[in-house]
Amino acid sequence: MKLYYKVTPDVYRSCLEQIREKFAMHEEVDEAHTILLLDDESQIERVIGTFDPNTDDMAQVRVTLVDESLRGFFDSVLGAPYKVR
Repeated sequence: MKLYYKVTPDVYRSCLEQIREKFAMHEEVDEAHTILLLDDESQIERVIGTFDPNTDDMAQVRVTLVDESLRGFFDSVLGAPYKVR
């Protein structure tokens, strides 16, 4: 399941921190992308945040879940997704 969220730039960083700390994820930063990964991908495949303050009004976060029961946590941190696949 892929969940797509838009969040305001002022809460973007704190949202990613909450997610990273909750699941003890590794963080990789590459320019405008922040990628959170787990060693074991049985629950969460990856979380990718994108925000470029020079061009973006809103930050975007894409969550790829293996365990769909975790969706409630992500919705509580990031709000309602604008797209679900």
